[in-house]
Amino acid sequence: MPVDNSRKAVWERMQDANRAVTTSQEPELPLYGGGGNGPVEPSITIKDYVDARDEAVETRLNSRFDNLPTKGTIWTAVATAAGILAALMAYGGDRFDGGVSVSPTISKLQVEQAARDKEQDAKLDLMNQKLDVLIKQTSAK
Repeated sequence: MPVDNSRKAVWERMQDANRAVTTSQEPELPLYGGGGNGPVEPSITIKDYVDARDEAVETRLNSRFDNLPTKGTIWTAVATAAGILAALMAYGGDRFDGGVSVSPTISKLQVEQAARDKEQDAKLDLMNQKLDVLIKQTSAK
């Protein structure tokens, strides 16, 4: 039998199995299989296959983690912590310095604002006196 005919026969069997799945709950032929050899029954259950695969992955990861260098862990951690603290102090020191140098400017602005408020209060007092005079003149008539 030529190769094309055997592939055609396998294709037809798989199509029949697919039709059986769509028409009933249990197919006549299993849907898994390989190439031109027709359907193949699994030699292990899917759960066992997944467990074995997960175990193989875990074994590979553990072997890679075992090969990681771990020299000087405590001194590396101390140096890293010191570097982070130095960076924070450099950043924070700039901020504190800026706050100290701004205080004279703020006090100058406060004095100017107080003078401006005093002038406005005097103007408002003058307007209140004029309103009082107008109210007295209009109520006397």
